[in-house]
Amino acid sequence: MKKWSIGVMVVFLILTGCYVEPVEPLYHEEGITNQEVYEVKGMLLESYEETLAAFKGEKSEKSSQELIEEIATKVKGDTPTIPADGTYMVLSCYDGDTCTIQNGKRREAVRMLNIDAPEIKSKDPFAAEARAYLRKQVVKKKVMIEFGLGKDRTGRDKYGRLLGYFFVNGNSINEQIVRNGLARVAYVFEPDTKYAEDYRKAEAEAEDEQIGIWSIKGYVTENGFDRSK
Repeated sequence: MKKWSIGVMVVFLILTGCYVEPVEPLYHEEGITNQEVYEVKGMLLESYEETLAAFKGEKSEKSSQELIEEIATKVKGDTPTIPADGTYMVLSCYDGDTCTIQNGKRREAVRMLNIDAPEIKSKDPFAAEARAYLRKQVVKKKVMIEFGLGKDRTGRDKYGRLLGYFFVNGNSINEQIVRNGLARVAYVFEPDTKYAEDYRKAEAEAEDEQIGIWSIKGYVTENGFDRSK
């Protein structure tokens, strides 16, 4: 068993006395697999079945998602450090701002820095378009990734995902998604701000042209997307 798997099992033992109801339905739109969903969530488990088996017979008032996030946080010390900036093969993209890369023998989820695309899970307007665009640009391709440190300087978000800027042939994919009206500029925190002004300019252009997410009045807000629109 891999070293990190052992670390995960130790956490499970700590949580003895907990029961997890089945995790919220996994997403299978356009062929997304259980494995991809768990990678996106930053899980250090190999499968949905392994997750449920580890919790079998345990009890808790916490929801399954709360426990998943708690475990991801507790085993973060078992997670490899930030990879070096460089070229990586992108294996899949869950939505318009999160992809899975091959990092040596390990698969890693990477959340794109400073942008926020509509949610696939909530079936937000332009979520499918954002994902389709990102997949076309990067999936099954070698992509230059500059990794960021994140707000807490750990190099990962609260789900254990890496954080990065994507480039193909010198072109910023983060910026292109924003310019095409498929994501908003968001979560801009020091020290990861080097491209923020470029993204804001691209966002202003997309808004002026009222394309993509900007074509729906009031849909884009400071806090995300208004699903009532």
